[in-house]
Amino acid sequence: MLQTLFRGNSDSGHWFCVSTVGCREGDINIFDSAYKYLDTDSMLQICAILQHSGTSIKFNNVPVQKQIGGSDCGLYAIAFATTVCLGLNPGQLLFEQDKMRAHLRTCLENGKFTIFLYKINTNWSKKKTKINKRDIFCVCRAVVCCCARNAKHGFMFDVSVSGHRIFLLQLQTWNISVMTVDHL
Repeated sequence: MLQTLFRGNSDSGHWFCVSTVGCREGDINIFDSAYKYLDTDSMLQICAILQHSGTSIKFNNVPVQKQIGGSDCGLYAIAFATTVCLGLNPGQLLFEQDKMRAHLRTCLENGKFTIFLYKINTNWSKKKTKINKRDIFCVCRAVVCCCARNAKHGFMFDVSVSGHRIFLLQLQTWNISVMTVDHL
């Protein structure tokens, strides 16, 4: 799976790239030109696409070039996706940001994507991938239960009782209610 994703709204948002190409089952690489960590909404968006049947997902935030300014994230997301399609690691490349928009226009006009202009990132091997392993909750296959997200100030807990997984939603008022039961 290879996808460019958008988080935010029409007033303010951000594009980034995710991929399972070359990953183990349950792992996903995140290529983000602005942020170091994923927010909960982005994790939920990825979970909805993956529908991973395992018990956890490992989000690998691959160190990539950070954009200058706040308007080229879409260009970077496309450049990262193109790079993955060509069998390369986006973290090993430094794109020439001032030439990216013209390159994308050329690709669209020609109907064929080619690699964006780049230099080799000689510092890449010194940077570590940030790994965020999250347990999957609920039948929605998400790292945070959709039920918990919709409850104001709620938290989801996963408890095993007599061979059954019971998902509990704890609200701010400290009332506990059973949300769903999943047989192990």
